[in-house]
Amino acid sequence: HGGALSACVDLGIMAAAWAGDGPVPEQLRGVTVAMTVNFIAPAMGEDVEIVATRERKGRKLCHCSVQLRTRDSDQLVATGSGVYQVG
Repeated sequence: HGGALSACVDLGIMAAAWAGDGPVPEQLRGVTVAMTVNFIAPAMGEDVEIVATRERKGRKLCHCSVQLRTRDSDQLVATGSGVYQVG
C-alpha cells in the first residue's frame, strides 16, 4: 500500500534527521518540509526495513535519503528523499 510505504519513508526521514547528535530530546519538535517517494516493487507478504541516511544537516534543515527493503529477501521496495526541519 503506497500510503503505508510513504509513512515509512517519512518516519525514516525523521529518524535520520534526529540521529547522531547526542541524546534525543524527550519531546521531538520538527516537521517534514518536503518528501519524494519512488515505488520500485511490491513487498508481497514480507516485513519492510527502513534504511535512512542524513545526507546534510544545516542549522535547522536536514536533507535525508531513505530506502525501504524487504527484510528476508533484501529487495528494494521504494526509495525516498526529504527535508526535515528540526526544532
